[in-house]
Amino acid sequence: MATWPRVDAFSQKTGQKTGNPMKKGDITCPACGAGFRRIELSFERGTNGEYRCLACGQLLEIFDGSKLIAYRLTVQPPVRSSPV
Repeated sequence: MATWPRVDAFSQKTGQKTGNPMKKGDITCPACGAGFRRIELSFERGTNGEYRCLACGQLLEIFDGSKLIAYRLTVQPPVRSSPV
């Protein structure tokens, strides 16, 4: 009985034959605690640049453009009361 390599639906649509073309992970800003979902597509080229926290401006990553990387805010940082 022949066995065929397993190819998921996403790989079939993108033409990828081996490996997972998409990586997902969660990132937390070290300065304010905001949470982000990070998605990396290895089969798409991105742009050079950087990504900063939407809440506080902390640098989270520098891109070299070799992969497409996207961030989405998933957890708002805790609200801090201002001193009076």
